Amino acid sequence: MCILLIERDPFVRTDIVEALHCAFPDLSVVCADTVTAAECARPPRVVLSDRVPGDNRQNDRTSEWRAAGTVFVWTSAGSSDDPAHWLCLARPFTEALLLDLLREVLPHDPAVPSTR
Repeated sequence: MCILLIERDPFVRTDIVEALHCAFPDLSVVCADTVTAAECARPPRVVLSDRVPGDNRQNDRTSEWRAAGTVFVWTSAGSSDDPAHWLCLARPFTEALLLDLLREVLPHDPAVPSTR
């Protein structure tokens, strides 16, 4: 099971990867520049992205993954243009907010430890 991380800022990307590895040691984290560039053997459980898919190939892939149960989280400042079917984690966000959100969308996965 994996989490796909699409994050432009290398420092933020490193911080998120470290937090995810600590909080969810049994989940793999895959980093990519875009949804279409992601090399996932199967649909990821969660996609965390600082950008919304813009072209048809990316939209086709997100549709395929959504049908397979992938949860999409857009990490943005938020706007009226929030993408449909995506959760929004408004920037700036803390590590605790990110991990709480992930624990909410992954509660049924035995690989995800609960803090409750």
